[in-house]
Amino acid sequence: MNELPYSPEEQPAKSWLSTSITVKMIIIAALALLMLIPANLVQPIISERENTGRSVETEVEKAWAGNQQIAGPVLTVPYVKISPKGEKQYHNKHFLPQQLDVTGKLSPEKLERSIYEITVYDAALNVNGNFDVAAIQSALFDGTPLWENAYLSIAINDLSGVQNALNFKLDNEQLPIKSGLKSKILGESGVTLPIDLTTHFFTNWQFNFDLQVKGTSEIAFLPIGNSTSVNLSSPWNAPGFNGAFSPDNKSIQNDGFTAQWDILELNRNYPQMWDDDAYTSQLQESAFGVDLVNTTNDYQKAMRSVKYAILTIGLTFLVFFLVEIINGNRIHPFQYILVGLALSLFYVLLISISEHIDFNIAYLIAAAVIVTMITLYSLAVFSQKKLSVLLFFILSGLYGFLFVILQANDYALLLGSIGLVIMLALTMYLTRKINWYQVKAHVA
Repeated sequence: MNELPYSPEEQPAKSWLSTSITVKMIIIAALALLMLIPANLVQPIISERENTGRSVETEVEKAWAGNQQIAGPVLTVPYVKISPKGEKQYHNKHFLPQQLDVTGKLSPEKLERSIYEITVYDAALNVNGNFDVAAIQSALFDGTPLWENAYLSIAINDLSGVQNALNFKLDNEQLPIKSGLKSKILGESGVTLPIDLTTHFFTNWQFNFDLQVKGTSEIAFLPIGNSTSVNLSSPWNAPGFNGAFSPDNKSIQNDGFTAQWDILELNRNYPQMWDDDAYTSQLQESAFGVDLVNTTNDYQKAMRSVKYAILTIGLTFLVFFLVEIINGNRIHPFQYILVGLALSLFYVLLISISEHIDFNIAYLIAAAVIVTMITLYSLAVFSQKKLSVLLFFILSGLYGFLFVILQANDYALLLGSIGLVIMLALTMYLTRKINWYQVKAHVA
């Protein structure tokens, strides 16, 4: 007599394990979590490609010019103080302009290096304003001012980008210019304009100069005037305004943008005059400007799309599971794995294609490839065309929803939460009549 592979007592337990809906749901949930591993492995690839892009941008900056920050002019008057021991101690008193007006136009250009594209610009700036004559003349020095050693400072972040002779005029008198900064309160790079105030003291202290400068991506300014006004325009239609101050007025159209900042002394954390380096850090913290790179680049979008992997994998597995339960089809865990790997492959396709063409088109191609592949595979798994057609529309809607989230940077969380609520509500509606206690599923 042949022996049974299991005893009569073991048969009900084995039968329960092979048909338990709970066991099948646990297996599918575990597979969904397992499929997050290959999806998350894409994130280091995206980071590596983004870092490579930044390295290329650094190379371009060396050949073109880096991000520019323009600050100045600032008047500095050295003075000497005698210590109690009779030693000479040298100090500086700094004076900021009463009025500072900057008007400029940024002309952007895209440079290609390998598969990467870097945004550079030419800036044509006119800077004018004036100093408070009475404040300079009546300033109290804790020592003897050295008027003959006075100088003006203009900080320019990357001097290699300067394209014109800097003709600085003070009360219509052109001042000599020396490269380099004697005082580092405005930055590490710039020019110095010596002024001998013992020969003549300027009357109105009106200044004016034009600056043609090249830069990469970003240009910034310091609000050093008692009243500072900066007006910029550019044909670039995707600016990112950053720094300590946002524009008071801005207009962004398809043909470019205009922006205006009006900043008062009360809006910043430093006075109109001080000694030595008392407010160096506060000066740098007050910088503001515009970035000519879109705030949400392709790599950031791709990285954000990976974070929704659990949504695409979970919902697709749910569709397969419901077909298995309602239609009675047997779907092996290995088939779930193949579908999960296909969903993970979407992110690799997206980032690789988007490096060569527009991100939106790359997204469309990658989504079409994955949706088509899974739909065709489901024809063999479901054995019913209408179910595969239904899966096609569900996946298309899912990737369409994800695309909308990626475009709406400011409202991504709101749209994502609303979408999840709608998906859950539809799932509850479609499964409301299923008697889960009577449903049997094949574990394998």
